[in-house]
Amino acid sequence: MPDTEPSDPLWKRLAWMAGLWVASVAVFGLLAQILRFWIAP
Repeated sequence: MPDTEPSDPLWKRLAWMAGLWVASVAVFGLLAQILRFWIAP
């Protein structure tokens, strides 16, 4: 039977989720700006 208890505390898992969300928003924002300047300089 697999262990269902998470190995990391809740705050660490939430911090990772928030960090990944912020990084993805930043990457998509940067990509949008690059495309915006490339299409309509």
